[in-house]
Amino acid sequence: MYLKKIQMKNFRKYREKNNTFAFVSSGNIRKNDIKNDKNNEKEDALKKVDVASATTLIVGKNNTGKTSVIQALLKTINNNENYKLQVKDINFHYLREYFQRYLESYRSPTGDEAVMLFQPPVIEFVLTIAFEENSDDVVTNLVPFMLLRDIECEEIEIIIKYEISEMKKFEEAIIRACKQIEENDHRSIVFQVMLKELEKVQFQINYYQRYVEEGEKEPKEERLERNFRLSDLIDIKCISANNVRKEKALTDAFNKIISYRYNKIEDDKRKDLDKSIDYVNARLTNNIRDHHHEAINNAIGKIVASDVMKVNLSTDITEERLIRNFLLYEYEEKGMNIPEEQFGLGYTHLVMIIAELIDYMEHYPKEEKNSKINLIAIEEPEAFMHPQMQELFIKNINEALNQLIDDKQRTINSQLIVTTHSSHILNSKIHIGNSFDDISYVYTEDGKAGVINLNDEEIMPDSEEGDKKKDFAFLKKHIKYKVSELFFADAVILVEGFTEDTILPFYLEQEEKLNKRYISIFGISGAHAFFYEKLLMKLKVPALIITDLDIKREKDKTQKNDQEQDVEEIQEDFSQTKTLEGKSTTNKTIKHFHGTEDISDLQQHIEKENIYIAYQWKVGEYYPTSFEEAFILTNAKNKLLNSVLKDIKPGIYKRIVMSGENIDFGQNIEKSYEWQMKLANVKSEFASVLLYALVSEEEPGKRPVLPEYIEKGLEWLAMKMKEGDTNGITGT
Repeated sequence: MYLKKIQMKNFRKYREKNNTFAFVSSGNIRKNDIKNDKNNEKEDALKKVDVASATTLIVGKNNTGKTSVIQALLKTINNNENYKLQVKDINFHYLREYFQRYLESYRSPTGDEAVMLFQPPVIEFVLTIAFEENSDDVVTNLVPFMLLRDIECEEIEIIIKYEISEMKKFEEAIIRACKQIEENDHRSIVFQVMLKELEKVQFQINYYQRYVEEGEKEPKEERLERNFRLSDLIDIKCISANNVRKEKALTDAFNKIISYRYNKIEDDKRKDLDKSIDYVNARLTNNIRDHHHEAINNAIGKIVASDVMKVNLSTDITEERLIRNFLLYEYEEKGMNIPEEQFGLGYTHLVMIIAELIDYMEHYPKEEKNSKINLIAIEEPEAFMHPQMQELFIKNINEALNQLIDDKQRTINSQLIVTTHSSHILNSKIHIGNSFDDISYVYTEDGKAGVINLNDEEIMPDSEEGDKKKDFAFLKKHIKYKVSELFFADAVILVEGFTEDTILPFYLEQEEKLNKRYISIFGISGAHAFFYEKLLMKLKVPALIITDLDIKREKDKTQKNDQEQDVEEIQEDFSQTKTLEGKSTTNKTIKHFHGTEDISDLQQHIEKENIYIAYQWKVGEYYPTSFEEAFILTNAKNKLLNSVLKDIKPGIYKRIVMSGENIDFGQNIEKSYEWQMKLANVKSEFASVLLYALVSEEEPGKRPVLPEYIEKGLEWLAMKMKEGDTNGITGT
């Protein structure tokens, strides 16, 4: 059996929707499977734990609610003084709305009738426990949570509610708050007043089962009155990101492990160690008495008679004191022992994680059959680690766990949950696991946290069966280099051209509405942005796709002329496009989102939920079909741009712009398509020279501006991010 999912309602940032986390099963490795198979290769494979593919990865930006799911598990499972649900765990937006409704319904001096109008505030968790095929787990600990009707079920739900235990005191607290607010005109601080009163009320945890009667549609709930604890069913080990904050953290961690191991060793080995300790105690005691006993007692004898008082000196080393105070933990580096304090935090953090896992393995039950669900939660393992170490983390932890399993010779069925905001760990998970499955993406929207449980079927583009593998390989290739950043970005811009990719970051730095945001820009080398449609929509991140109009030319004579040396050697068609009537596009992204290659009725941009597709639009009389052409049409008379064009293509620049001694910048407009074709083979050089010129120009007014279709796209991006901003709780 395993924890399949947890739903959190009104807990911290989570409300009624998008509040369910799904977990991958433990992928149990059974000793019986190994015993019944004589094939050594299969036996070795069965012993391995594929942590990457058997790990639930919870990803998201800072302060979105990743840690909350771990805290929910800790608080519901343990429910002790260290991990206890409190009033402050109730969603503040929910409480504020709740209090406001009470205040609005308060209509009499006593307000008694107002109190009973609404159900009291509550936090609700729903844990789904599922059974794995061919499992030999013992369900003894699950029985108290089951009803008779659950015997044939493949999964059961355990409903946990944090509820008010004394309704009368709750009613009195609400009345007091209402009176205080009304009498003292505290309507501006309704939240603070109500919350203060609510903190005086007692809450308790209750367990329920939900079921549907035969012939009924609406589910019913039945409270479980039996005496049990969730900790009898589920065990959780949490490895925190703050495990290296205190001095001698590594020493403390390994002291605990050594102490536990010592207490578990066989009696004969323990006797040998006890004899050694007794021997050391005797030798040290004799040495102290020989050298110090007489001198100290002689001094005392000058004050108090020796027959009245004497001091007896001896040593009392125990195994506990020996382990706690006398073991020295050092790193070995190139034959030298390095003190713990001198080693980097990244390596120390990694070793601390391993130490915590060792401790977990030491306490793990040896029985082949398991009666508990076992969870290991690692919070933000990337703390203090450099990017390369982060990316190798999943692989390293995989090898470490397998080594520990081999050393302890135990069957492990733990579920591993990792929370992170590292794009490197995310990237590693996708590549090693070869899938987007079992990734939970956490986000915030309108002040509420939400979770999206990803899987390949919902993310991959609609493809023929034979193309799915190729399409996934394409996505993985770009995930490896950049796309994983969009899981953590405020917004994302996909560009399909080298020039846009090079110069757009410079322009974003100049935009006051955007330069304080984390906007990830990445080039995808061609019109392939439609591949990311499902992923972008699933993640809800504002996404601007900048692509080319790519108008199809019926008789295209303007192909690359590799022999061109800044002179016109053949007659080419550089005619420009004045209308889209009867025109079509070769751009796959536009065809995908527009629904057809015919662009006669194409709108100025395409918008689909959180995606905005920007492409060239009419500048003056002409429709440009690439960024370079649009940039030239927009800035035809700009001196900086003209100097770049002259530097890159001096011969062509002279022929287009110069007429004798006169300069006619207007010709850049009339020959914009020709410029596009002549720059086709030198886009990287054009982008580099243009970027250098932009950075070197200190007066903003002298720099060329972005084409209108990109400017409008950036305005949309700023608007979408502003819409997504969360408002803080003020209590008003």
